Amino acid sequence: ALESGLTIGRYNPDKDMNETTQVAVQQVYIPYPVIYAVRGIPRVQPSEWYLEVAGLVENSLLLRYNDLVKMPIASITTDFHCVTGWSVRSARLKGVETRLITELAKPLREARWVYITGYDDYSAIVPVDEFSKGVLVLYMGDKPLPPEHGGPVRLFFPGLYGWKSVKWVKRLEFTSEYRDGYWEVMGYHPRGRVENSERFKRF
Repeated sequence: ALESGLTIGRYNPDKDMNETTQVAVQQVYIPYPVIYAVRGIPRVQPSEWYLEVAGLVENSLLLRYNDLVKMPIASITTDFHCVTGWSVRSARLKGVETRLITELAKPLREARWVYITGYDDYSAIVPVDEFSKGVLVLYMGDKPLPPEHGGPVRLFFPGLYGWKSVKWVKRLEFTSEYRDGYWEVMGYHPRGRVENSERFKRF
């Protein structure tokens, strides 16, 4: 009976994805981003860093730092928004667009989510379509991304709150099933779009 009850009560992210009207929260702009490292700052050298791409894909990938720097590098200038209410204007970032990773991996049709894990074992989940709008950040301004901000490589999704932009990114798993990451298990939204103030699940 207990197992049956857990199955019936399992969280369905589709409701939160379809009902986007939430209470807007005014962001407060600050000059520098707050440094969060809920599991500490892993010290990963560029020569040691690699990214695994696995799951529901035609091509599993193992990309090293030197592989990324040889790919086309995009430059973006965008605001960074934290779900706690602060923002930083005009962050200058450079890196590899995640759509290029998607094109290389070729997700299968049933892949709906990307479950992301960092070298610190922090995790987050994003829908496949949102994943392809991101950047694997290598540089902040013109300098290599520093460790405290997720270097040597972190993810950044301009349209999503910062908790989705996993630092020290290590693994991408394309999956058909929704799975809570670090903050999602505590009630944070499955997608996290800033424009819709998608902060929390409705359950």
